[in-house]
Amino acid sequence: MIMSIVEFPPPEQIEEDLQEILRELGYNQEISHWSWPGAFPLEIFLIMALVVVMAFILSQVISHTSRRWEPMPSPQHREEKLVEQKDYQALHAHALSLAHQGHYRDAVRVAYLSLLILLDVHDVIQFHPALTNFEYCLKVEAYPFHSLFTRVTETFNAIFYGNQQATSIHFQQCIEAVSHLEEVLS
Repeated sequence: MIMSIVEFPPPEQIEEDLQEILRELGYNQEISHWSWPGAFPLEIFLIMALVVVMAFILSQVISHTSRRWEPMPSPQHREEKLVEQKDYQALHAHALSLAHQGHYRDAVRVAYLSLLILLDVHDVIQFHPALTNFEYCLKVEAYPFHSLFTRVTETFNAIFYGNQQATSIHFQQCIEAVSHLEEVLS
């Protein structure tokens, strides 16, 4: 078996041969990765410029489309609006919806809030977030329904300040009190 040793041509010769093959194929430009010694290749510069332009365009698209989309108002924000509008019926409906979803703690809170707004609408109390539940109980003391209101307030306080677990029974007590007082005051 005869083995022959093949010598590879020097890199300059390989580049010269590639240039000749490209010229024969119709490519008249020489292969040059550097436009001048020590500089970035023109191709890399163009790609970097294209990336910068695309990033700028994308940022503009994102900034313009994000202005159209408003974040969803939080449930607290919605409730605050209903309180400002003194819409105890919408608060009542919201409490029912929360209870239906099994969120009894929030349902009791919104039902109690609807009760306070109901009493405010009928001039029994003046609702103000700075007043305490005890102060509301004092203002209702002269009315025949004060014991019902006090029971609901105690339930609310036990759930929110006594860390008692809210149940459907607690919610039912609150919502029935709201319905009863709405009948009495109408």
